[in-house]
Amino acid sequence: ERARLADERARLADERARLADERARLAEERARLADERVTSNEQELLETRQQRDAFQQQIRLQVQQADERVRRAEERARSNEQELLETRQQRDAFQQQIRLQVQQADERVRRAEERA
Repeated sequence: ERARLADERARLADERARLADERARLAEERARLADERVTSNEQELLETRQQRDAFQQQIRLQVQQADERVRRAEERARSNEQELLETRQQRDAFQQQIRLQVQQADERVRRAEERA
């Protein structure tokens, strides 16, 4: 009976050792999977940061392009304002010249009427 109990204890000890080994193997597998997830998360983080940086660069470029378009439009507006000013001055001078010519013509007509 003692031999049978000793054999049973030995069998149970072997089973406990086998279960302990299995738990250790499973713990190592969980650790490996956790490492893979960390590595995967780090890679995803790196890719996300790269995407963010590329997007920010694209936005900066678009802002620069918009600023340049605004600058050119402002230059055109200033040029157009100058051209408008010059055109108005030419118009005013032309109108003044016409008024003078009309006055001179009126004066000639008045003198002609006086002579007649």
